[in-house]
Amino acid sequence: MLGFFEFRQNFLPWLLIAMGFVVLLCFCCSLRLKLRSYRMVSPKIKTPQRLMVLSDLHSSSFGKNQRRLLQLVEDTNPDFILFPGDTVDDLRPREPAFYLLEQLAENYPCLLVTGNHEYRTYRMDVLKQQIIDLGVMVLANQSAASEHVSVHGLEDPEGVEDLFAGRLEQLAKNVNKEAFNILLTHRPERFEEYIPYGFDLVLCGHTHGGQWRLPGVVEGLFATGQGLFPTYVGGSYEKDGCRMIVSRGLSKKHIWIPRIFNPPEAVLVQLLPKNEAE
Repeated sequence: MLGFFEFRQNFLPWLLIAMGFVVLLCFCCSLRLKLRSYRMVSPKIKTPQRLMVLSDLHSSSFGKNQRRLLQLVEDTNPDFILFPGDTVDDLRPREPAFYLLEQLAENYPCLLVTGNHEYRTYRMDVLKQQIIDLGVMVLANQSAASEHVSVHGLEDPEGVEDLFAGRLEQLAKNVNKEAFNILLTHRPERFEEYIPYGFDLVLCGHTHGGQWRLPGVVEGLFATGQGLFPTYVGGSYEKDGCRMIVSRGLSKKHIWIPRIFNPPEAVLVQLLPKNEAE
């Protein structure tokens, strides 16, 4: 009996350490959905606009019938919902993505551009038509305008890299300097290429937040197209009068490569008239 108590006494510190490690792991690898908000003030904005940005869903689910994500959108009450690519995954079942798009399109104007994983379905024309049939506007190198705000949608260059520069230049011809111009695109690493064309705001994703993050030290470990310690991994960046907001995205795709200190996020961008922000 004495040996048992000695064993338990010696084992207890290791058990507590193991339990603490599990708690820490659960905390830093949390997949709890977050909302990140940004404000942008411009004299081009005449009435406040609320934009919800849902990037890189990769057909992930947030509760039964996307309950948590739909509730978050309802709570923020956006004027538009923008999807900067990889909403539908090329390998995972598409039903969660289609259900979300259909539900949101019933209540909000939804605009979508394709990402590299939509291209990898190798059925882009069919996929885009399926999304359109759900009530979502697919901007395939096209522009859509509401009063004082124009959204320009640029398709991902995967598989058509030689067409990218020409498509961007052609799309930029739709820029109305009197309006507030948003470029909806998938890839933040091409920021320098977007800047000369007069877009006020670029909205994109693709990086998944660099997957692993150590707040205040490393904002992202790796992003496709940027490599190790990427520059444009998540957050707000500004250069030469152009602002880019990069979403860390919603993907819960790679369970074997967990998101560390990098929970899935939806992004709310509030566009405000200059007089109301003062």
